[in-house]
Amino acid sequence: MVESFDAITEGYPPRNVEDPAGVLREQHRVLEPGGRIIILETCPRSGPVKPIMEWGMCAIVSLLRQVVSGDGSSCAYLESRTRAFESPQQVADLLSRMGFHDIGWNTKFFGTNVILWATESRKGSRG
Repeated sequence: MVESFDAITEGYPPRNVEDPAGVLREQHRVLEPGGRIIILETCPRSGPVKPIMEWGMCAIVSLLRQVVSGDGSSCAYLESRTRAFESPQQVADLLSRMGFHDIGWNTKFFGTNVILWATESRKGSRG
């Protein structure tokens, strides 16, 4: 199926798949010309709030995990996944290489989350 979707929205997929470029390539393929993609993802923390945010992220996630499951050991996994995620600029560059244009992003929550958007760039149908 090609050119089937006007838009794709997703939350946290790049850090949970082995081939983020392959996922974006497939999403580009199924978007209609001019279709939009919107991605919510975590991003590496930086700046003066970095130590506070890292401590807070670990403490809050561990506490929630302990309350829900009795095991507060999820901090290491979450931290490794967040640190492995690329910067918004790196993701924008990847989107560009996949054929998207009008790429932008906005960081939220002291730079710990990012909303990225882009438009499928083909003109006309690929039949």
